[in-house]
Amino acid sequence: MRSISTRNTIAARFVRNILLSVLLVFAATATPVRAQIWNLTPSANINATPMTLTKATMVDDLNGWAIGTGNILHTGDAGVTWTPQGSLSSFTAIGFAADALHGLAGGTGKLQKTSDGGVTWVTAAGPWGVQSPKSIFFTDQSTVWLTTGSGTGTFYKSTNGGANWSNIQLPAPNNTVAFNSIYFTSAMVGWIAGTNGKIVKTTDGGATWAAQTTNSTASLTGLVFANENTGFAISVASASAGIMLRTIDGGASWTSSTLPATNVNGLYFTDANTGWFIGKSLTACGLASEYGIWHTTDGGTTWTEQLAALCVSTGTNDRGVLNGISFSPGGKTGIVVGNTALSKFVIEKISGDVIAGTIGNDQSLCSGSAAAALTSITEATSATQSISYQWQLSTDNINFADISGATSSTYSPGVVTQTTYYRRGAVSSNYPVANTSSVKITANGQITPTFTQVAAICSGAILAALPTTSTNSITGT
Repeated sequence: MRSISTRNTIAARFVRNILLSVLLVFAATATPVRAQIWNLTPSANINATPMTLTKATMVDDLNGWAIGTGNILHTGDAGVTWTPQGSLSSFTAIGFAADALHGLAGGTGKLQKTSDGGVTWVTAAGPWGVQSPKSIFFTDQSTVWLTTGSGTGTFYKSTNGGANWSNIQLPAPNNTVAFNSIYFTSAMVGWIAGTNGKIVKTTDGGATWAAQTTNSTASLTGLVFANENTGFAISVASASAGIMLRTIDGGASWTSSTLPATNVNGLYFTDANTGWFIGKSLTACGLASEYGIWHTTDGGTTWTEQLAALCVSTGTNDRGVLNGISFSPGGKTGIVVGNTALSKFVIEKISGDVIAGTIGNDQSLCSGSAAAALTSITEATSATQSISYQWQLSTDNINFADISGATSSTYSPGVVTQTTYYRRGAVSSNYPVANTSSVKITANGQITPTFTQVAAICSGAILAALPTTSTNSITGT
């Protein structure tokens, strides 16, 4: 729901297909660390007429769909290539079941339905007239929920994969709410968010709905839950900072925070702490800035800009509007979609290929002693890159420096005179260095024990037991 970004000017017939640069840092040395970076891929890999893309969905690390004006685009290789599938004049929402076979894509008054992973799409009419779907969510291959933002407290449910729909309208005071986004964590438990800060929840599969207290009047346009307790909702806020609501108790209470961007068109969390959103920077150059992508690893308390928003005044304003974001379960692969003045579609691919491996182990020794060799518990790996190693050291576990000549999978520190942290980097030609978690060698200072002088005794007398604790508090036998 995480950096270095690179940017090139590309011709009108090229599309942005970008890998997000994320370094996920874990506390335990046994946890592998993955490196990721933003790259570009030509639009020759997308067999479609240039189009504006509005939404995306990823169902696993390889399979995803993007929609907009004209086609549905599908990738089966984590965004390396894209193929057009069904078509309407304009798509506004898409959703797939976990089986990656059953899906729906909708536009103005119409739906397209697939049960074979998009190989074929069948057009079907929805019961909402000329309205456009805003959110589609499958809880299984048959049960589907859909919102249109109608403003009458209405949303829709299908129990046969979208062939037929039942109309659900909430009573006052929620009968004037435009419900925009829907999310379920199980077949029974789900939430719907809409205007005036309204969020309603069901715990019985939609038989009943209860309003939750958000203390917000914002128009909520996006909703995602990491689990049944932790969830997030956003407000677009086109002229001021976007709003994010967060719950850690299933919606019993919500807290509000401001995001460092306007025009927040998408938010996604892959777990309770890890998330991304897309919007326009508040600090780069005000509302004239381009769209960027922000990342959090602490549940939205702080955000880091990963794809920086650029300024129109730079003359390189070709990224355009970013409209939608989605990740695969577990967060390995994601896509961000939108449109540019040049290519009319943007597909930004978020993925990772280099895994740093793990090293061991922590040591404690006397200052001036030689440390044991640091071992390679698991080697670095990559499916596409040749990897070399570079060891680094630090005295504060923050600022690291390369160790000259330390390029093997293992490293012998030699004599250590102060507490020092070590880590190993996996170096490749196309990715940032993927560093392991650090190990710590603690150098304990030397100290001489002191004792009170023993009084003289008579020749032939038995010596009393000597003390086991020195006068400077060192114990021993």
